[in-house]
Amino acid sequence: MIGTGALLDLLTVRDIRDGVVFGESGQLSVAFDIYFPSARLMTYRDRALVAEHLSKITRQVVPIGGRLRLYVEAIESGLDFPTEFLTKLERADEAVRDLNRARLDAMRLEAAHGRVRQWYVTLIITWLPTYIKKAKESYTPEEYNSLMVEAEQIRSSTLNILERAKVQATPMDDAQLTEMLWRYFNPSLVGHKPRPPKEDEHPLERLVVSGIKNNQDQFITVGGVHIGHIVFHRGPRYTMPGLLDILLETKGEFILVIEIVRIDQLAASSRANLNRTRLENLAADLGNRADPEMVEKARLLAKALTRRAQTGENIVEVGVQLILRNRELTLLQTHAAEAYGKAQSLADAQPVKLPPNALEYWIAASPFHGQPLIRRWQYLDLNATHLTPQKTPWRGSPGGLAYYLSREGAVVGINPFDPRSPAWNGVLVGGSGSGKTFFTQSYITSFLTTGSFVAIIDKGGGYVPLTELLGGTIIYFEPGAGITINPFDLEPGQVEPTEEKKGFLVALLKQMIPSRGDEAKEAVILNAAVERVYKAHQTRRKRPDGSEEVTLKTPTLSDFRRILLTMDEAYGQKLTEEDRQLASSMAQALSLWTAGTPQGRLVDGPTTIDLTSKVVYFETTGISTNEDLQRVGLLLLIDLIWRRVAHDPAERKLLVFDEVWSLLKSRYAALFVEDLYRRLRRYGAGALSISQSLEDFVSGYANGIVVNANYYFLLAAPNQDRVLREVLKLPEDLIRDYASLKPKGEILFLLRSEGYLQGDILRYVPSAYEIAAFGTQADEQVLRRQLKEELGSLAAAARYMHLKALADKL
Repeated sequence: MIGTGALLDLLTVRDIRDGVVFGESGQLSVAFDIYFPSARLMTYRDRALVAEHLSKITRQVVPIGGRLRLYVEAIESGLDFPTEFLTKLERADEAVRDLNRARLDAMRLEAAHGRVRQWYVTLIITWLPTYIKKAKESYTPEEYNSLMVEAEQIRSSTLNILERAKVQATPMDDAQLTEMLWRYFNPSLVGHKPRPPKEDEHPLERLVVSGIKNNQDQFITVGGVHIGHIVFHRGPRYTMPGLLDILLETKGEFILVIEIVRIDQLAASSRANLNRTRLENLAADLGNRADPEMVEKARLLAKALTRRAQTGENIVEVGVQLILRNRELTLLQTHAAEAYGKAQSLADAQPVKLPPNALEYWIAASPFHGQPLIRRWQYLDLNATHLTPQKTPWRGSPGGLAYYLSREGAVVGINPFDPRSPAWNGVLVGGSGSGKTFFTQSYITSFLTTGSFVAIIDKGGGYVPLTELLGGTIIYFEPGAGITINPFDLEPGQVEPTEEKKGFLVALLKQMIPSRGDEAKEAVILNAAVERVYKAHQTRRKRPDGSEEVTLKTPTLSDFRRILLTMDEAYGQKLTEEDRQLASSMAQALSLWTAGTPQGRLVDGPTTIDLTSKVVYFETTGISTNEDLQRVGLLLLIDLIWRRVAHDPAERKLLVFDEVWSLLKSRYAALFVEDLYRRLRRYGAGALSISQSLEDFVSGYANGIVVNANYYFLLAAPNQDRVLREVLKLPEDLIRDYASLKPKGEILFLLRSEGYLQGDILRYVPSAYEIAAFGTQADEQVLRRQLKEELGSLAAAARYMHLKALADKL
């Protein structure tokens, strides 16, 4: 056992002040929190740009003898949600609150089993400053101020270069620097905080509080956590940007450390040239007996020296160390073996698994240590920065309204209603059996923590249990159900239709009337008839003050049909005999949709539907067997919902269209839907369009839906490569990652924000509450009915299943 006092003697941090770490040997360090946004969406060119700019930092910012270290930490942790999200959750309706709490409980179980990890990426620059004073020497105020200026120059130069690489970097303050040291030296106390500092004590005395066992050579135990290493004795012979991304797939807790040391270039190039000459001469002397490895080394040295002369790159020393941590020694060894296998896949690299002298390696890799990593080799600086991993998890969007886990175990909040986005419309795609209906219902419950209204259009009854649980309204929309929607309804106070309303009515009428061939002429006649029917139902009277009051008795489809039958002019011009016959034939076609016909009872008469509920579900199985009726019915519903949306722009609203693609086969209907989607954002609303394939949104007249979408939930679905590549322009490695999605439980989420796509592959963990409430599997539905009957309500059944599942797993 090594006491904390003995350990302090081995460490080199002297003080932390003003965002600068002072070392015992006089060195200074500054650090940056680093974030590679849209990491999975980075192309090869993007990653190459990042590596190039990191090499500029080593060449232009890091002084000779200084070091750049990149730490990637994946630390098992509990769940920490923003206060704003938790506050909104507490204010939500009871059922919404219970559903979301249950989902958070399911995620907490994942955390309890070590499947949730907090990710940190930190860039540290360490150098010897102008004034070098060791542990017991003090700086004068002038010297200290000079050091602060020097540190600020390092910071600002680094930030400028990273900004050009589109990497987000934030200088770390004293609290963040302290927290990083705490995480490293106290792996069993992550989530706790160090005690406040005492007067005149060494800063590390309150940060290094865990006992260390060093009685095994290949690993140490710190506060009950076993720690071992994979150390690279030599890197790969050939490099490419993001080469070590593969190590980010390591399981459990780990810290990946990449160090680049800037060395004296004259001495380094002289040694390299001397080695090249020696190898070439030796190979020449041996002739055919020369070792091919020797010849290859000489060739690579010559190539590197030539490149250095041409590009101005520096020769640097590089070290890579992967630190593995686990409370279970067997798991540590298993994870080490798996990570070692990944490291061995890097051609010509020399990784060593669990080397002896684990304590020495651990101390050398500690943040702000005064000496470089123990094992190093030489590269040109661009090859060195190729090693920096960039595929770290996406951090999500600000103001998250739904929370999921990334594949790497990071907690990710998403907000499709990001105020920075020009539109709030989305697309959800999932193949048969992917769980898209279940996932959509889960997302709806997240939306309702902030949203005021949800309208759902779907066939099959999949949303009935959720709507019932949320106290919503279920409308079985079909002929003969006693339901009527008058398409000629206007907003309260309106007496004339807007251009958008006229566009809707023409689109609707075109679905009812088979085209006679001249669509343009038909549209002119229909537009004129729409205007005339409203004017015919207006009443004008003089007020006492002399002004005119106009009122409207809302017309019906029968009224419109009569106008068509009697039309003799359009927009001031007499109709020709051919035009009158066309109008008459269209009126005749409308006879199927008026009076007492089944379709007429659906569309010809006063509206009988009330949309005051917070959740309204239109179940459309009854209109799905007739394609013409389906298109007419869906357009009617969309217009009805639009009137509800436009009523209060301040409300946040979500429209879920599980069959909108069927409308997109018609040009007029598609134009109306696309125009509607553009208008929703102004009224606080967004639409989520659902289908089994992205192809449904890029064929016919549907392309505007997917291209103008702001976000995408992409569940597992076959044969999506073409659209992902050609329409969404995703990089090839992300397309391959999408193809590897699990059949259920994983999604590729993409969000368009500030002009570009960001996102990640996310894992959603359903709670037993959700499964009981709206699970779609046959056995889940049977159990729901049984428990609902036994316990008296769906809410009671769902709550029982959730508590039982928690008890079983705990």
